[in-house]
Amino acid sequence: MDLTSLFSDDQRMIMDSAQRFAERHGGPARLRTLRDSDQGYDKEALVAAAEAGWIGLLVPEDAGGAALGPGSLCLISEQLGRQLCAVPLAPVAAAALALAHSPAPAHAARLEALLDGKELVLPALRTGNASFTAVRKASAWLVSGRCDGLGNCQADGFIVEATGDGAHLLLHLPSTTPGLRLHSARGVDGSALACLELRDVELDESAVIASAEAAQRLAARMNDTIQLSIAAEMLGVMDGASRIVLDYLGTRVQFGQPIGKFQALRHQSVDNYVQKETVRALVFEAARAADQDAAEATQLAVAARVLAGESALTLTKSAIQLHGAIGFTDEHNIGLYLKRAMALSALHGPTGALRRQYRESLRRHADGNWPGLPRVGTESDADRAF
Repeated sequence: MDLTSLFSDDQRMIMDSAQRFAERHGGPARLRTLRDSDQGYDKEALVAAAEAGWIGLLVPEDAGGAALGPGSLCLISEQLGRQLCAVPLAPVAAAALALAHSPAPAHAARLEALLDGKELVLPALRTGNASFTAVRKASAWLVSGRCDGLGNCQADGFIVEATGDGAHLLLHLPSTTPGLRLHSARGVDGSALACLELRDVELDESAVIASAEAAQRLAARMNDTIQLSIAAEMLGVMDGASRIVLDYLGTRVQFGQPIGKFQALRHQSVDNYVQKETVRALVFEAARAADQDAAEATQLAVAARVLAGESALTLTKSAIQLHGAIGFTDEHNIGLYLKRAMALSALHGPTGALRRQYRESLRRHADGNWPGLPRVGTESDADRAF
């Protein structure tokens, strides 16, 4: 399905630029190098993304950004996924958006460092199974809670969404804050995973980025951006795996003919194509809603993330199966796409918790009959554990 005819000239330019960037900074060999190192993410690529102006893509122009929408970020994320680029672009861009809305001079300095690629700040929002509480103590706040599935343990700071005592807050915490604990792990693709834990962390008003309804709206916009971009990156992973499969089916010969002529394999390839293009349609419909600040934007963003998470795992498993025995070896690149899809599924969610969140939101609106919202996924015992 070719959606480029629906894009503006600016969007086509962004997509072309992102494609060249991903080819230069991505690829299976680069992901293998990352896997064998202790970095956890591609620092060089993140600096290059900052130089391209992508970290400030959502930031207003008067704060040094491009003032574009989540749809443009999705175009970039899709290309990053196609080339297996392990760059935490979407979370960092969302963090920049938050800092740009803070009137505090200290936050303006952090924003400048973030836009230059000199610092790494990650959001820890109330999504999936993450939750932080804030309790008022004199002129300070005591914040506690836990957030799994963050993309890196080497961050310089975090933007935490916390609620409690009638307040809704967005707070900036340097990674050196007393009481802040990070539990690190490595994803199956070699990228970094982190769990942020806060235990009665005391913060004064200088840490507050936004409060009340402003914090709620800003956090929702940040989360929509992250979920959409991860969905778009998964779409890129699906597309990259599909291209490798089509090439293999056309060149691998068995019984005197390319295996792509066998009906069973053709049917499976068609199923994969339909699955991928269904995700594409939902991702860009959700991006349109986010760009227009539509009422259903949040629900569509979560739906796109859930569908992309399920479909990316299914398609990349199928891609390995279509390669036969060689697909199960580490030497072949096709397995990297499954590993990348698994790593992305664990971020800012995970998919099972988001699926449950989406179903609950449907039940709250007209018994699940909100016109225009898709039904995605089937709740499993694993989902009910969240």
